[in-house]
Amino acid sequence: MYSRVYWNGDGIWERPRQDGDTEMQYQMRNWYHFNWLCGDNIIEQHCHNIDVGNWVHSLGDPFCKNAHPIRCNAMGGREVRKFPRFKNSGHRFDHFFCEFTFDDGTQMFSQCRQQAHCYNNVSETFYGTEGRAWAGGINDMHEHEVWRFEGDNPDPYKNEHVQHAKYIREDIKHNDAWFAAHSSMTAVLGRYCAYSGKEISWNDAVEKGRDEFPYDLVADLEANDPTKFWDAVPPVVPDTVPPAQPAEGEFIYENSVPVPGEWKWDA
Repeated sequence: MYSRVYWNGDGIWERPRQDGDTEMQYQMRNWYHFNWLCGDNIIEQHCHNIDVGNWVHSLGDPFCKNAHPIRCNAMGGREVRKFPRFKNSGHRFDHFFCEFTFDDGTQMFSQCRQQAHCYNNVSETFYGTEGRAWAGGINDMHEHEVWRFEGDNPDPYKNEHVQHAKYIREDIKHNDAWFAAHSSMTAVLGRYCAYSGKEISWNDAVEKGRDEFPYDLVADLEANDPTKFWDAVPPVVPDTVPPAQPAEGEFIYENSVPVPGEWKWDA
């Protein structure tokens, strides 16, 4: 059995730098473009498809050996969202491909991309010896229809709030944190592999993986003067020696973009 999970879509918003912005203010307003804030699009967006993949590979059991991949190799890069096509465009990738391997040898092939005017696909499909299945149906190996979902199709965003309200009102204990943690860490593993160009095991990523968040900076501000947060220097700053001369008011972060084969994934 193997699976294919996708979130290939267009680009996303980019908010202009405002007069008087400190670098921290600009990055917080444009959090999606800085990995220490969003984790890149494989984590911020594509983790939802990865979550479905993990769930099916584990047969819904978050505590089994197949609850998450045990290793990954990947590739990715920054082909479109870079200077000079995009101004002030941060330092994240715009495409990833990952090959996740589970404990039983099954694999999940993962694609995510944010590039306009390209082939789009947001889906999850699962392949076995007798056919393929997805959220809305099943086909046999000859592509004959076996089953199709014909029920209501409620708004999923509304429905999740309805369910949350139900759990609260009826005092039902419900906790999806284990699934969320596995899916998020699977996406982090994929990012480590794509940034570094290395094959990395789940255990190594969990035990030795690099952390992008500036805990020391936040702790220092909290201990001394939290009001100085907007004046603090973020972990990523504009290039001091940019690859091209930016126009007035433009900033380039290309020197902070991870380079496969050179970027260090471990702490």
